[in-house]
Amino acid sequence: MTENVEKSKVVLTLEKWYEATGTIHTEWFSRALKNSLGKKKVPPDSRFMEFIAKLRELRIQTYEVLTEESESQRTDELRDLREQLARQEKLTEEVMEALNHQNEHLLDLNRELEHDVEELNKRNEDYEEEIKALSSQQLDQETMIENYRDQLSQLQGWPAEYRRLIAPVASRNLMNLNYVAEYQQQVVQEDVNGAIYNNEEMVFSTNWEDLTPDLKGKIIDYLDFKNRLNLRGTSRSIRATVDSHRYMFDKVYLFAKDNLITTWKHSKCTNYKLSESHNALYSTQEIERISSLVKLIVYILKNCNIKSFYVKELSGIDQSLLRDIEEVIQPQTVRIKHFHAEQLMSTTQFFLKKCWRRLESVVIDDPHFLVDSLIECPPVNSAKCLQVNCDVYHHQLLVLIEKFVERNAPIGAKIRIQCNDTKLWREWLAYCDPMLIANKDANQFLMRTHNDEKQAAIILDSNFLFEISIVPIQVVAPLL
Repeated sequence: MTENVEKSKVVLTLEKWYEATGTIHTEWFSRALKNSLGKKKVPPDSRFMEFIAKLRELRIQTYEVLTEESESQRTDELRDLREQLARQEKLTEEVMEALNHQNEHLLDLNRELEHDVEELNKRNEDYEEEIKALSSQQLDQETMIENYRDQLSQLQGWPAEYRRLIAPVASRNLMNLNYVAEYQQQVVQEDVNGAIYNNEEMVFSTNWEDLTPDLKGKIIDYLDFKNRLNLRGTSRSIRATVDSHRYMFDKVYLFAKDNLITTWKHSKCTNYKLSESHNALYSTQEIERISSLVKLIVYILKNCNIKSFYVKELSGIDQSLLRDIEEVIQPQTVRIKHFHAEQLMSTTQFFLKKCWRRLESVVIDDPHFLVDSLIECPPVNSAKCLQVNCDVYHHQLLVLIEKFVERNAPIGAKIRIQCNDTKLWREWLAYCDPMLIANKDANQFLMRTHNDEKQAAIILDSNFLFEISIVPIQVVAPLL
């Protein structure tokens, strides 16, 4: 818009010049010529004086227009230079950030290399000590062999009856010592020649494909999770072999704070974090990292056994992660022993449906009283123990207990309700009073179920833990 205004001023100024030149008269030139020749002075025409004044005005206006045009061009050039400088600074920051990431990665690799070198050096020292010990034993055996040989040589001058008694014993000892010495020499040679140890790596003379399946399995079971993944990535055949040996995690946490995945094995914790900067979530590198971590979650759920599994509810913007997992994980296939969640929302329900039907326990801290979602989930129904923790009483808790008793749960199954409100205990006793058949004390009861071969044992402990377990039918004393 500014450029159009400036062009209009230039055009307007040119039009004024054109208009001014159209008012010039030849008479003005003749008067000027007479005055220059020294003839009688002729006074200038008033129109000529107006023309001269108009010319002065036009000159001033023209200078102002030219000045504005020049300043506008300089402003545009300055703005372009500033934009170029900003782009260069941004590019420089990106390059520096990439270099920092590369330096951190190189430092991590250097630390891992130093750790591996230390372990290899330590193993090398251990093998050298073993070789020295075996060499010492070999020298002792050779000394004993020489002694036995001397004894045999001395028997030559003894009477025949003594040689018949002593020679067989000495010969057997000599043969045994020779066999032991040869075997130990073979072991020493295998220790020396079977593997080459240096400060960089350990190279074996046996190929992986030449090993027996049993030995491959033992090697895979010995590896930690990271080295399993490294071995798995070498070939397709090895990948299938590694996947056939399921890895056992002690604990797996999903979506806890800034960690997408946290794993525990033998008290060793491994965190798989996202970027600390929220803006980095939209960078290409972070999107690729999230994708790789989702693939890692899929691999853990499909190919590993998990002793204790903890999941935290995802926000709405992160629910897309579950869609990626949904496509590759079939329902009731994830091998988890103990399932724990803070809330019974969409994320928890998603992973509950993926669990196999051999859960030892399911613990929900905040059920939001979604009873139908719990009861209709097959893995929850087949779990040996369902525990719900809540601070206040809600009538849906009674519904949950009723459905547990009515569904003919197997013997040994139990449900636990941790509720600080004693109203739950009073309401339940009022509900099941017609079915009570015995009581041991004020906090322990037996009640009938719909199955004549099963009973329900009810207990309320001092910590307000309300527990109902299914037990075989018992011959009990009548209700007091």
